[in-house]
Amino acid sequence: MDWDDFDSEDFNFDDFGLEPDEIGKLYAMEDMKEERRRWAIEQAYKFYDDFDSLDVDEVVSNLHGLIDQGTLRESQITTMFENMICVFQELEEYEKCHVCNQIKIKFNATI
Repeated sequence: MDWDDFDSEDFNFDDFGLEPDEIGKLYAMEDMKEERRRWAIEQAYKFYDDFDSLDVDEVVSNLHGLIDQGTLRESQITTMFENMICVFQELEEYEKCHVCNQIKIKFNATI
């Protein structure tokens, strides 16, 4: 099929075993995936910027303070750093990835 000469009148959903609303759902799901990806990237940079100027021990101390205050749980912190590591690996931000991994290791060692 030549996409430049595509005529929607010639398209038959039955040829592909899809209902028209299913195609809309597929597009919506892809849009949602991309939106979640952008949100995850924004959050990773936001959290990283919050502790960028601190050393690893200070970050870990602050994280324990958040746990003591009841703001976050240990599992949430571990998940947050795992997600940040994944985001920075995907973006090839290896220095940020390394820093996040150091913090995660040190944090897990102190709980």
